[in-house]
Amino acid sequence: MDVTQESAWSAAVKATLKRWGGPINNAGIAHAQVIVVNSKADFERVLGVNLIRPFLGIKTVAPVMVEQRRGSIMSISSIGGMTAWNSTAAYCSSKLGMRGVLQVAAMELGHEGVRVNSIHPGASTLTLAKCSTRTPMPSIVPIGSSRSSASAGRTKLPRLHSS
Repeated sequence: MDVTQESAWSAAVKATLKRWGGPINNAGIAHAQVIVVNSKADFERVLGVNLIRPFLGIKTVAPVMVEQRRGSIMSISSIGGMTAWNSTAAYCSSKLGMRGVLQVAAMELGHEGVRVNSIHPGASTLTLAKCSTRTPMPSIVPIGSSRSSASAGRTKLPRLHSS
């Protein structure tokens, strides 16, 4: 299923409602690159999966849950929805945006008997993650942490030349 395509959600929601009572939003991708060299296409790809995807999932499943006056929408997000790290503008923007969508959904659907919750796990080092990235992840230092001094955790920017 392409989670960024609205047409794919209807069948997926029907199947998960029948089998488990509802879907869990759990698709996500990351792209680590400094802003000045990050392409618009890569930025939009991350937003498509990490931000548009939960919006489409909620939009598709909410009417069914509102009609039955009960339900639970669960999304797996990231600590990136609470803070920011070097070289992760697309990822952190998408997760912060996802958190906003979920907060609004909770306000809009709560009085209809539908709960909206999100889990924000922290970063982890997994063999699969190491194998699947094209470039090594940069040093990740949350803004405001004790390590974010003048030099700690900084990502070197590429040298830009004017033409």
